[in-house]
Formats: sequence, structure tokens, C-alpha cells
Amino acid sequence: MLAGSLLAVSGFGWPLLIAGALKIVYDILLLVTFRKIRPPEER
Repeated sequence: MLAGSLLAVSGFGWPLLIAGALKIVYDILLLVTFRKIRPPEER
């Protein structure tokens, strides 16, 4: 719904840029959250 309206307003790929930015933020949050946890094989 939101992606369709953003594409209708301009031909630029705003939905793709927004989704990419959200994924980058999500990946960084996962990295920060699990940075100090080691797998059992490395203990």
C-alpha cells in the first residue's frame, strides 16, 4: 500500500531505498546485540 503510493508519486525507487535502509539498521542491531555471544564450539 505504502510502496505503491510512493512509486505512484515518483518513478524513483523509494520503497527499495527505504527497505534497504531498514535492513541495514536491523543488521547492525543484530550485530550489536549478539557481538559478545560465542558459539559452543569456540568456548
